[in-house]
Amino acid sequence: MKYIASTSNFNFGEDSSMIKDAFTDFQEIYSLGYNALQKANKNGKLFVLKGLKPEFRQVDIYEKALRKEYDILSALQHPNIISADSFEEVEGMGKCIALEYVSGKNLRDAMNEGMSMEVKLQVIGELLDAIEYLHKKQIVHRDLKPSNIMIADDGGHVKVIDFGLSDSEMYTFLKQPSGTEAFMSPEQKEASVSDTRNDIYSLGCIMECMKLGKKYDALIDRCKSPIDERYQTIAT
Repeated sequence: MKYIASTSNFNFGEDSSMIKDAFTDFQEIYSLGYNALQKANKNGKLFVLKGLKPEFRQVDIYEKALRKEYDILSALQHPNIISADSFEEVEGMGKCIALEYVSGKNLRDAMNEGMSMEVKLQVIGELLDAIEYLHKKQIVHRDLKPSNIMIADDGGHVKVIDFGLSDSEMYTFLKQPSGTEAFMSPEQKEASVSDTRNDIYSLGCIMECMKLGKKYDALIDRCKSPIDERYQTIAT
């Protein structure tokens, strides 16, 4: 099993001079929407391969969406944001993003199991750092929610994942309302133009779910206020 690497922006052509070592030991993680994810090994290192379900492969808009996600991720370097290693053609999966594998659980599951206030505050602090970094890069995540926040087994550090709906002003396609209903701001449900304040609203919803106590109610309420009354940046 071999794959051919592709690094040119939106260039899905094959380059036979770029053949590398193969991924092995595939294990399906889940298949949701138009995406399929598998855990795989390459040279003793684990990755998550994010590709398309068979019926969505060779469909231009979905291939562009996958490539857009890779292009956004590949420009980011932050300890609390999932990293993308490469964009490749993988036998049996088609075009894929090779993502950093994080051993741990998502915030939704961690909350269900119970979290100390110390851990909750650590999570919030690292999440704020990650989102502030994204916004400085003019990137809006657009789907912040507990299931898209991983907590690593090694030290309990945060990794923000799933940039499939993320957006930046540099892209002119895939501009439509999207996100997850319970964590979307009112304007995000209707507007096609993304805004960093959409993420701030989502952060308020996440903090509310974490049950931080009355001390944080005013902070949460401000995050979830109408857009002009909301915090305008993470730093404020």
